[in-house]
Amino acid sequence: MSALLTTAGLGVTVGGRTVCTGLSLEILPGQSWALLGANGSGKTTLLHTLAGLRPAAGGTLRIDGAASHRWLGASA
Repeated sequence: MSALLTTAGLGVTVGGRTVCTGLSLEILPGQSWALLGANGSGKTTLLHTLAGLRPAAGGTLRIDGAASHRWLGASA
C-alpha cells in the first residue's frame, strides 16, 4: 500500500518561530491521526504545511508520491 503523505526531517516555522523540527511520518490510506496542542502552538500551520498549502522550512514532504513543490505550483 502506497503512502498518501510522507515526511522526512520536516521543519515548519512561522514568523521566525519554530513550530516543528525533524518530523518524519508516513500516513497510509485508512489511517486516522490526531494533532493535539495548546492554542497558538502551530497546529494549523503544521496542517497547512502537510496539506501542501505552505512551504516547509526544511526536510521533505511528499503528497501521494509527488514532492510538495508540485502541489504549491512552484517550479522543480
